[in-house]
Amino acid sequence: GRHLTTDDLFTYTRFFDAARLIEEILARHLADEHGMTLTDYEVLVRLDGNGGEMRLRELAELCVSSKSKLTHTLDRLERRRWITRRSAERDKRGIVAVLLDDGAGVLADASVGHAMLIEDHLLSQWTDRERHVIADASARAAEQMRKHRRERDQK
Repeated sequence: GRHLTTDDLFTYTRFFDAARLIEEILARHLADEHGMTLTDYEVLVRLDGNGGEMRLRELAELCVSSKSKLTHTLDRLERRRWITRRSAERDKRGIVAVLLDDGAGVLADASVGHAMLIEDHLLSQWTDRERHVIADASARAAEQMRKHRRERDQK
């Protein structure tokens, strides 16, 4: 079968280690300090970054989550009155998630510590040039993986 080269394995395991460790640090902070999951936070950030609302299909495409996990997350956020769902204005068949004031407030509170942890544990470890290279390479990889996910889900 096909195997990774020693250099490829080295690169992958270092990337995977860093990704998993920062995810663990951020998830623990959000759970302990703000009573939310990393997926909760991601949904709130995506909504906030899109003017406070987004079609569920688009949200599912952007979030690194299964559709069923996203549905459970949206249910939980709605029970907490951090978001609401409504029919899309132009296409009544579509559903839109809307960030509510309480959700925006929780997001603002959580974002301060979240940003500090990202800076301390990740960004401060790289030069400006490395940040740009890593961002560009990660964006290409993420787009390829989202394409793979879309193709898999269409089957």
